[in-house]
Amino acid sequence: PAGKNGFFYQSGGLSFVPTEFIKKNTIKDWISYAKVRFNAGTQGKDASPYLLASTNSVNPEFSDYFGDNLPVRFPIISLDGTPVNGISTNNRIGNPNLSPELTVAYEVGADLDILKDYVHLEYTFRHRTHKDLIVIANLPASTGFTSQVINIGKMRNVTQELLARVSLIRNVKDINWDVRYQFAKTNNTVLKANTDADEFSIGTYISPGIVAKEGEPFGTFKVNDYKRDPNGNIIVGANGAPVVSTEQVYAGSFLPDFTMGWGSTFSWRGLSFDVQFDMKQGGQF
Repeated sequence: PAGKNGFFYQSGGLSFVPTEFIKKNTIKDWISYAKVRFNAGTQGKDASPYLLASTNSVNPEFSDYFGDNLPVRFPIISLDGTPVNGISTNNRIGNPNLSPELTVAYEVGADLDILKDYVHLEYTFRHRTHKDLIVIANLPASTGFTSQVINIGKMRNVTQELLARVSLIRNVKDINWDVRYQFAKTNNTVLKANTDADEFSIGTYISPGIVAKEGEPFGTFKVNDYKRDPNGNIIVGANGAPVVSTEQVYAGSFLPDFTMGWGSTFSWRGLSFDVQFDMKQGGQF
């Protein structure tokens, strides 16, 4: 929309290499390279086209999915042989107030080569704040639509990354062998959902649902729990099945607690073989 159809973004960085000022070879035998770095900037993201207003579909297909009723597909042929076209409003309602998404980020880190470059270490701390995120929110079917693209208020990601690489064999009869390890952990928090409520659905309205809830990670499950007695024991009905409560509770997020990876590269005279193993820990499904 007018006044919200553009964004300004910029970035910059600084780095300092203290090993450039080290002259003693005895120290460089242990620490051959060290760098401290800092980067900051903003990044914009616009929405896809045709989201500001509701759109229509020409010659759609309808079916009530009951009994032996056949679907109705336009265009249909009238009794006098004239084709009749059909137009239907799509399920996604337009949002004339949609704004561009803006991310403000900064990161600090360090790179270190030690033991005559046989060991390489990297550490990065990254902080990102996302404002007016563009997401698809589900709507109750009673509204006449099923979804709308909206802006959520604010979300924060704090990430820490570690990389270690060790050269086990270097230039021994043209053989090189490196092993590496990566670790990353991100803490995600929805700081503000939107101006109307402190949460909204990004999944289905049936249990389990997926919501963006203030104070919780993005993509938190909201489910119907079992009824429990004062001691926390699940109440079992007369049919022997647990009794489901009508109240919903938050049951964690699908985001992992951390990710790790192990890898190795073996090379000989221009031939190279690489293997990588990755894992994710945590997250609810």
